[in-house]
Amino acid sequence: MGNQTIRSTKDACFSVSGVPSKGWLVVGHRSPPDPWGWGGPGAMRAAFVNADGKLENEDAVKEPSGVQSKLPGWLDLGRVKNKDATWPFGSSTSAWDGKQSVVVWQRHHLCGEKFTNFENCDLIASRVDGFRPQDEAGVPVATSEAEERQPSLASNAAGHLFCVYERRGKDGKVRVVGRMLQTN
Repeated sequence: MGNQTIRSTKDACFSVSGVPSKGWLVVGHRSPPDPWGWGGPGAMRAAFVNADGKLENEDAVKEPSGVQSKLPGWLDLGRVKNKDATWPFGSSTSAWDGKQSVVVWQRHHLCGEKFTNFENCDLIASRVDGFRPQDEAGVPVATSEAEERQPSLASNAAGHLFCVYERRGKDGKVRVVGRMLQTN
């Protein structure tokens, strides 16, 4: 495989995991919220590169203009900017659980005058088949009043995964926290 554009974005923050004998899952975010709405909706997006190095979901690169709803490879969507809105953005991680890929990503709550600032970051997960999410709303992994960020995921390839992440408390302390996840 030569150089191939998988997607373009303003800020690069991606994770890649192998899918045995099938290819690789590539996960990354779309754009941060902006006060004018020019960047479009925020999204955590998945792309699948098969064993031959070919991108399987074309919308990963050729996203239609003005899209406001989830595309097939979008794990999470943040298009509304209001008091209770969330926005997927930043670090993600993925691993193979023995049957499918599992992805954990950051989902921020919006704040500020134009709801373009982030507060209270949570971690959300989904099982992924190819590039399509299996848990449409996402499954909460860490959703406390603290900031949960920088997830890392490891698997025993038999349905058990260990997610390690950073928890930033209101007391200013940063803790490394681990949580077991099970998909089978």
